[in-house]
Parts: sequence; structure tokens; C-alpha cells
Amino acid sequence: GAPILETFLIDFDGDLYGQEISVIFVDFVRRDGVFTDLEALKAQMKTDCDRAVAILRSATRQNPLAGLPLADA
Repeated sequence: GAPILETFLIDFDGDLYGQEISVIFVDFVRRDGVFTDLEALKAQMKTDCDRAVAILRSATRQNPLAGLPLADA
């Protein structure tokens, strides 16, 4: 089927329900997983966010014109 992306807006605190946004796929973070409890899921989400920020920083260094806004994570 069609690819599915799970997106997380780092350092965003707002309401986008009903809004249309564009998402650019930059790189793969990790495969799906099963978590034993909520704490394991939270820990993985933190790891995923750290990895995503590193990927985006690297992409920006490779193409400074990309202008990806990144806050310190």
C-alpha cells in the first residue's frame, strides 16, 4: 500500500487540527516497534526526536539553502 509517515512537530505547541500542512520526507528514523509499557514508549520517542534533529541538522549542513528551522533539542 501507500507509504505511511508518522510525524512529530518538534518544539511546536499549537493546534493544527483542520489545517493542511506539507511534510517533506528527509530520512528514515526507525521501524515500527512494540513497547512493554508507557515509559519504554516515552524513552523511544525521546531517542527518535534526538535522532530526527540530528538528521535534520545534517541535511541542513549538506544543503544550507534548505533553511530548516531547528531549535536546540
